[in-house]
Amino acid sequence: MHNEPTVISSWVSIGLQAFAIRGVNIELACKDANLLPEQLNNPFTPIPLSQITALWNYAEGIINNPCFGLESAKLINFTTFHSLGYAILASANLYDAFMRITDYSNAATNIGYTFLTEHEDRFVFGIKVNPNVQNLPDGCLDMTLAIFRFMCRLIHDEKPNIITLEMQRKTLHNRDTFSKVFTPNIILNRDKYALHFDKQYLLKPIPTANEAVANANDKFVEELILKTQYQSVSYRVRKTFRDFLIKGNSTTIESVAYHIN
Repeated sequence: MHNEPTVISSWVSIGLQAFAIRGVNIELACKDANLLPEQLNNPFTPIPLSQITALWNYAEGIINNPCFGLESAKLINFTTFHSLGYAILASANLYDAFMRITDYSNAATNIGYTFLTEHEDRFVFGIKVNPNVQNLPDGCLDMTLAIFRFMCRLIHDEKPNIITLEMQRKTLHNRDTFSKVFTPNIILNRDKYALHFDKQYLLKPIPTANEAVANANDKFVEELILKTQYQSVSYRVRKTFRDFLIKGNSTTIESVAYHIN
């Protein structure tokens, strides 16, 4: 399992809450997936993909609802992701919030990576699944996309202005449901999962913005990640590069390698 893809436990906990509401016995589900209670104690503990897949397949066999992943996102609030949630809530705008998510995404999972790109009339926030990842349940990705959409809804208390939804899969089990949650403009068979947002919507100020609070929670999140995922060289490299750039220091591969030993 050493090189197996993982996701942080706080994300898994959302799924478990949703399972319980739908009548799934969580104790039996965890036992079936060989998931130990102590794995969920720290929100940043990495959970192997094989256990996540086993949990999801067990629950789907009982719930029998192909749109279950979309509905699960409604269970989140800003305490779900602890300090990162507070940093997002204190961000200047949703662009700033999605940049934070992008910064920390590779510490949360190595199943894929998130990105945020700017275009003439829109920003595109998305996920690219690593090509070596197999058997990832569709519902897991549905829940992740719906979490980002629901986060926008919680922040601005209005339906998010999503222009387009791109999806890697070739078919949808219920296109009408996806249209209601995201947008009728859904493009399938792409190389990524992506939400296209109206540019002005993502730049709209967040009422609870507070730079000092956001920065303080950023530091706390980084400390937690480094304690629980210190073995993630990629995260330490990105963090070091960012720290150097913020301080205005010149950066080279050699200087970063020396800094992280």
